[in-house]
Amino acid sequence: IEMNDDGYFYISGACYYNRQTIVQKFKRNELIWDQVKNRRFYNWPMGLAFDSDGGCILLVHEYVMYSINTERTLVVDKYDADGNLLWEFDLGPYYYYNNIYPTRAKELSGGRYALTGWSSCCAFIIVISDSPSLLWNNEFYYDSFVGIEEKDDGSLIAVTGHQLWYDYFHCYIDCRYMKFTSDGDAIYDRETRPYACCENIKKFQDGSFLIIGWHMYEWSSWVYKLSVNEEYQWDMMFYFPHYCLSLIHICRCRRIERCRSRWSPDH
Repeated sequence: IEMNDDGYFYISGACYYNRQTIVQKFKRNELIWDQVKNRRFYNWPMGLAFDSDGGCILLVHEYVMYSINTERTLVVDKYDADGNLLWEFDLGPYYYYNNIYPTRAKELSGGRYALTGWSSCCAFIIVISDSPSLLWNNEFYYDSFVGIEEKDDGSLIAVTGHQLWYDYFHCYIDCRYMKFTSDGDAIYDRETRPYACCENIKKFQDGSFLIIGWHMYEWSSWVYKLSVNEEYQWDMMFYFPHYCLSLIHICRCRRIERCRSRWSPDH
């Protein structure tokens, strides 16, 4: 689910055994439109992002069940403000591994879209144009890119998780954020808090950022604030059961300042 600045909600889902995806647009409690699309294979819609024209894009993971050599692919659907399907872009079997999972889609400046996710070997970022065509992709030996935002200068900030297994039973996990140029070249890679798990990143109107996640051993939800220059400002844990998933879902909305209004000016 995503919400734009005009108060429209975009919701995606799947009719699993019918091999269909569903996209819906709401204004408050009024359904504006919904689209059901038949697909070739079983599917898992993961990334949903609105665009500046009032439409949205949907990032779908398609796969064949009960096959030794499972065919998996990434497909992007573009809908306009009235719910009409403008185009479908099949990225193909992007990685030749059995596991591939998209996580987020994000509209960028200049008619571009960023797609994030992970596969058996690495975490990936893919940027496509509105043509549509593939502009660039980048891979890193991390578990997954789970969120991405664009700075005013066109550079990108992405959050990722990383696990380092000492043996079969013990591992080290951390949440990291990376900065890229608009062409996909890595600028830096920084750690946040040890044993923290990332869920997403959101940009404030002033250009600062909030990383959202949970802590592996503290059993709590967790937020991590970055300045406009991507420097650490503060972080905070919320000790609630089940990692306080409601906070995570609320802060996935674009209007994240509503969450911040419950805290003090510094936190």
